[in-house]
This record gives sequence, C-alpha cells and structure tokens, in this order.
Amino acid sequence: MVPSFLSLRLSCLGLWASGLILVLGFLKLIRLLLRRQRLAKAMGNFPGPPTHWLFGHALEIQQTGSLDKVVSWAHQFPYAHPLWFGQFIGFLNIYEPDYAKAVYSRGGRGLLVLEGPKWFQHRKLLTPGFHYDVLKPYVALFAESTRVMLDKWEEKADDLGKMTYLTMCIKESFRLYPPVPQVYRQLSKPVTFVDGRSLPAGSLISMHIYALHRNSAVWPDPEVFDPLRFSTENASKRHPFAFMPFSAGPRNCIGQQFAMSEMKVVTAMCLLHFEFSLDPSRLPIKMLQLVLRSKNGIHLHLKPLGPGSGK
Repeated sequence: MVPSFLSLRLSCLGLWASGLILVLGFLKLIRLLLRRQRLAKAMGNFPGPPTHWLFGHALEIQQTGSLDKVVSWAHQFPYAHPLWFGQFIGFLNIYEPDYAKAVYSRGGRGLLVLEGPKWFQHRKLLTPGFHYDVLKPYVALFAESTRVMLDKWEEKADDLGKMTYLTMCIKESFRLYPPVPQVYRQLSKPVTFVDGRSLPAGSLISMHIYALHRNSAVWPDPEVFDPLRFSTENASKRHPFAFMPFSAGPRNCIGQQFAMSEMKVVTAMCLLHFEFSLDPSRLPIKMLQLVLRSKNGIHLHLKPLGPGSGK
C-alpha cells in the first residue's frame, strides 16, 4: 500500500512540476514576444536590410563577413538601420556622426563596462593617472622596450608633439582599422536624433565605428589611405563624432594618450631602421572579435636601412 501511495504522490508531483514548467515557459515566450514587438515598433521608422525569419541578419553576416557587409548596408541606409541577431535580439546600428553624438555625448549603460555613479567614481579615480605629464616618463620605457626588441637602438623621442605627419598616419590607420570596430549601448533615456526619429529608453544601440569611418558622406574616397585628412585644417572642419577609434563623449578611452604616445615612439624607432611592406601573397584577413584582428596574422617584408639613408 505504502509504495503504491508514494508512487501516486510522485506521479502527481511530476505532473504538477511539468505543468508548472510549461506555464513558466509559456510566460517566458509571451515576454519575449512582447519584447520583440516593442523592439520592432521602436525601430519601425528605420528601414533596413531584409531579415531571415529565424536568424535575422546573423546568418548573412556570418556568411559574408560582418565588417564589409555592414559597410555595404550603410551605403543603402543612411544614418542607421536595424540589426537583428535571431528574432529577439535587436539593435539600432548607427554609423553617422550626429547619431553618434546623440547617443555618446550623454550617459547610458555600456554593455561591457560599469554604469552610473560607480563608473563615474572609478573614472574620477583613474583620470589623474593618465595626465600628459604623468605619461612623459613612460616615453623612456617605450624607447627601452623597443631597443630590446630590435637589439640596439638609441633614441630619445622627447617631443612627441612634433611628430605631426606620423600622428596623421596613425590616425588614418585607426580610421580604416579601428581597434574596436563595434561597441554597444543601452539607452537609459529616450533619444531623438537629428532627423526627428527617436528611440525609447531601454533600446539597444550598436555603434558601428568601422562603418562610421568609411561613411562616404563624411569621408570622401573612404577606402583611400590619406593621412592629410588629419591635418589641422581638415580636422577642424570635420564633425567631432566622425572619428571615434577610442569611442567618444564621457565614456571615451581613458588611456588614449598613453596608447598614442606608445605607438608614436615605437613606430618612429622602427622606421629609423627598417622599411616595411606587406607580403602580397599573405594579406591580412579581417576578423571581428571584441577587437579587430587578422585571422592569418600580419606578414611583413623588412628592408634594413643604411646609416646614411636619411629615413
């Protein structure tokens, strides 16, 4: 009797648990569908490329390569377009300076960083450590590290501010190949863009820096490497949110001066001793992860320069 009773109780408990799981699953599905409806409504004013009924844009991006595909979409849909990964995760993908300003010149929730007062407190504590005067002593360290790498160099590189053309070349390289090609933000407040279209609080934003830097409405002949884009005269005429290799607004990269100083010293010292050229048989294949990488490495030909080369 007792085993039969226990078996009956266990059977009833199993049925109850199964029913509860089904109800919870149904409620979760309803929440996802309502969220999908809200997202679709919020982005209804932004036309975009057609989506797969199940995968959204994910399958096409995976098959064709996300970076160049988004650039082609940017030519078709000025300012922004919806970007769906599956049917329930949707972003507004933006690549226009005024749109970037509307989002990144104010607060918001970064999906990979701290938010709110905690972020502000940490930023305030760290900022003095990246002051230009604090970074000056590191120039010698950069130089020493480079000397170790190349065995025997002596270079002071005291005044980085005078390396104007080198700085322009580095910035143009960052325009074409930004270290972080795409960043995300969740709106903490509603935003209205320059053309009158808007998104509600809670909407997800994808800032496609790679596509922004190749936006032909901002950068004439965007595929051409032209360091003079960053001359003082040309840069002063450009939208402040047109170039964002270190992000922009209150959440820009706190270490950007440190990074630029390091790159200028190392690059200048390398160019004193070698001429560099790409191996045409093994060109880099772009691969988007958290940062922009080359899938097959970066293969270079190095030609030593003589003492009197003047280069």
